[in-house]
Amino acid sequence: MRRLSLSAALAFVACGSALDVAPDSVDSLQGTAAVQSLHQAIEVVPVPLTTLDCAAVLGTTVLREISQLEAIDASGCDSFSGDVQVAFTVPLVPSAQRPLFDVINVKSVGGKITQTFTTQTVKFAGLEYAARIDMKPTDICAYNALQRAGTLQLEMKQTCLFPALQQADDIQIKGAESVSGFNSLRTVGSFAIYGLGSALSITGFRALEQAPGIVISGEHSFLDPKVTGSLAALTTVGGMTFTRVDVSGFKLPKLTSVTGALTMSGCASPGSPFTALSSILGAWTVSPGKYIRNELTGPAALTSLHSLNVKFELPGRISGFSKLQTVTSSLSIVGADRVQVSGFDALTTASSIRLTAGWDLFVDGFGRLKSMDGSLMVRAQRTNIYAGEFQAFRALAEVKGSFDAVLDEHSNDIFPVLKTVGGSFSYRELDRLGRSEVFGKLVTVGGALTTQNCDGFKTLKSVGGTLKIIEVLASIRGRRIDGFRKVTQVGGDLIFDKRTEPRDMQAILDNLAGFTGTVRLE
Repeated sequence: MRRLSLSAALAFVACGSALDVAPDSVDSLQGTAAVQSLHQAIEVVPVPLTTLDCAAVLGTTVLREISQLEAIDASGCDSFSGDVQVAFTVPLVPSAQRPLFDVINVKSVGGKITQTFTTQTVKFAGLEYAARIDMKPTDICAYNALQRAGTLQLEMKQTCLFPALQQADDIQIKGAESVSGFNSLRTVGSFAIYGLGSALSITGFRALEQAPGIVISGEHSFLDPKVTGSLAALTTVGGMTFTRVDVSGFKLPKLTSVTGALTMSGCASPGSPFTALSSILGAWTVSPGKYIRNELTGPAALTSLHSLNVKFELPGRISGFSKLQTVTSSLSIVGADRVQVSGFDALTTASSIRLTAGWDLFVDGFGRLKSMDGSLMVRAQRTNIYAGEFQAFRALAEVKGSFDAVLDEHSNDIFPVLKTVGGSFSYRELDRLGRSEVFGKLVTVGGALTTQNCDGFKTLKSVGGTLKIIEVLASIRGRRIDGFRKVTQVGGDLIFDKRTEPRDMQAILDNLAGFTGTVRLE
């Protein structure tokens, strides 16, 4: 006897409504409103309202016997209101009359479908909607009619094609070596491929132009897999994460915008997929790791990003970024060893910049940057090393935040036009000898000034905080303070190296009007 299932109908309507609103992405990959609006813009033919719940026919949602499949066929039931577990205790034996056991009439499943490798001869050939599908290794691509899905949890080396799938809230693929098909997929909430083998090939996805979040991770693989193929139609993504994969052979030829964060951890050739990328509204974080060549070449088309954070554990090199004009927040390049930085020749706006190395630091570029709203740090982290050639920041006249630099005697053309530092100022040379022409245009420091150099600063007039001049080395080389003679204002104390000659201290004091601080030797 057939009877209507009101609960099944209501469950299906609820699930259908939920798919019209963009779901939350996994983890931190939250899609923007612009990306999520894609769900409303796409017209998908709705699955017809179901009328007969298969549970009313079978009395169970665990399929164990062939007779249950035959009962579904005979009844014409077209939905499951809850979960469906396909759990045949022995493999089915196809016959000439029935080479595969197709579940044709069922159009929707309101709960979860669970299939494993023991059910390789069962196909949900007519299924158009499912709230969730969990599949483990199987030889059968069982869902050729599926149009909409909540979650797809697939654990297999080669994915099914899902040729009709247009919408999905969440796609999770584990252990794949090949991901293909999905050529009708137009909108997806989150998309992750993880637990990879030695390689991953991605093809298909011909209709996927936008996505809130994408993750490709080889974190739990024995080797760092090489990813090839492409997401050929993707133009906008909310956020992307790549973890321990070689992306040198992966293409994103139409991706122009990342509206959230771009994170690349332990990746070889981290900049290579982004040939068309022009803007990143979130942070781009790159940490190549210990076992991969530490190198980043900036995308040739990139003109703006929120922030760039690069951390090298091995000797590292960063270059390119030839069209990058705007970094709205911070640019940080940090290395534990030798670091080479070049490029950024078009950069005109950056709030703060940090360039540090534990060994050699070579910097070139930044030639158009005239002013910074935040802070600037350029330093080698060890005091007994060669900091390298430094030819950069040739146009920088103003740093509104703090200034912190540690360089050596080989540093040429050091900030030749810098006039104003709004915050604190700290400068030290690795050879500890001082140079005569350092900061030859500097006029004003808004905060405290601490320097090891004693010959420069010949144009400096005002220090808002304490003025500290250290390591004069007079007893060793006969060096004297030969700068700071135009300073007329010091807002804090005067601190001199204990070896400073009294006449040099007095020469500075004589120019100070209204000085109320103390004078100390350290």
